[in-house]
This record gives sequence, C-alpha cells and structure tokens, in this order.
Amino acid sequence: CGAGGDDEDSYTNLDALGRFPVYEREETLARLLNRETLLTKLQKVFLESAPEMLVDFSQAVRDDDLETARSKAHSLKGNSSSIGGERFSKLVFCMERAAKARDVAFLHGQLSRVEQEFAALVEILESFQVAGEDRATASGTDVKQTEPGASVKSSQAGGRLP
Repeated sequence: CGAGGDDEDSYTNLDALGRFPVYEREETLARLLNRETLLTKLQKVFLESAPEMLVDFSQAVRDDDLETARSKAHSLKGNSSSIGGERFSKLVFCMERAAKARDVAFLHGQLSRVEQEFAALVEILESFQVAGEDRATASGTDVKQTEPGASVKSSQAGGRLP
C-alpha cells in the first residue's frame, strides 16, 4: 500500500511507508507553481479542518462504521496529500482500502499509528505556519519562496524551519 501498489490486499503491507517523508515541502511547492501563499493557506485550512476529520475517522473505526471510516480516510488522504503530508496520506490510503475490504482488525490495529503520524505532520505544519507568520510580519509581505534546506525529508529530520 505504501509503495502505491494496486493489489487490493497490499494495504496490509506498511513496510514501505518509512520511505516517504512526513512532510515534502519542495515537491508540494513545485506542484503549486511555487506559490508559497497558496501553500500556507492550504496548510492553514488543513490544520483547521483535519483534526475534526481525524476524530470522526477514529470514532468510526472504534464503532466499526466502515463506510464512514472509508469516507473520512479518503478525505484525509486527499487533504494531506495536497499540503505535502506524504507519509500520512499513504497511511490513510491504506486505511481507506482496509475499510473497503472490511478489515476491522487491521483498522483497529493501525489506529494509533494513524494518530501518531497525524500528530507528527501537524507539529511540522504548525512550525512552518509560525515561521511564515513571523517572516511575513517582519517583512510586511507574504513569503514568496522557500529558502534552501526547507524540505523535511523524514521524521528524523525534526522539522527544520525555512
């Protein structure tokens, strides 16, 4: 699943997830044509809306409400992918597939991992949001480009700020 395979049962193979960064700023900016302001806005919307989606997803898993779990996982996947949350996006894609396959045991078994990956992504995004606000306030304008070294390639990188 993490490797992007199309095999319906591949959602249970999460070994490849470690290859993906928690946050991929440079590639996301490139997809957005280097519009830093747009990325900042998308991240802000994610930070405002995704926690409630995660709560709804988690509750659906706990309640064995597979259709709601699938739907919420799908929304979380798209939203996190659009802001550069590569690892979390891949993980909730696996969860979406598990819900579709009605694999309740897998969903329950991976729920804490989903919550941990979400927390790691939020921590990094909040750091970038604060850094962007500080720079915009200091310069009087929105940040227009990423400084060198701004990309966080893995969770071990600790969320370097631009």
